[in-house]
Amino acid sequence: METLNTIINTLLPIIIVCFFIYFFLVLASCVVGTIRVRKQDKTMVHCMNKVGLAVYGVLGVGYVLFFGWSIYDFVMRLSENLGFLSSLGAFNLLTVYTLALALLAQDFIHVGRKTILMGNRMFEYRRIKKVGYPKKHKCSFIYGQKEYTFSTWFLDVTKLKMHLAKSSR
Repeated sequence: METLNTIINTLLPIIIVCFFIYFFLVLASCVVGTIRVRKQDKTMVHCMNKVGLAVYGVLGVGYVLFFGWSIYDFVMRLSENLGFLSSLGAFNLLTVYTLALALLAQDFIHVGRKTILMGNRMFEYRRIKKVGYPKKHKCSFIYGQKEYTFSTWFLDVTKLKMHLAKSSR
């Protein structure tokens, strides 16, 4: 039983840091992809309402502060000679926060003259079929053979409907 606890206490911090790295890369992919697309297509504008911009702004600033605090906590735990594996515990809450922010970043939408960018996926209006709003805060459409559904909680729905109406023409 003691060896099982030792194995769990050894592997769990490493697994949590691996999850953190994966979710951080997903989040970074969305941010870098959005920046690259906005440099290429000057007509891309965000499709968020003011509340959405405020929420994403606060979450972004909070993430930067929390990231800095986690690194500080990690360095302080190392300086107190707690051991490397127990020092990795500084990233536990940051991993959960990164997961939540990565999921929210997938619903950050930019619309342009010919394309729509959702997270790090780009769609052309002319290939979007069957746009629908099945629930109050959901939107779905078919692109190719696959159906995509996303949340419209923080979106300017009138701007989104105007741009998605181009696919019906």
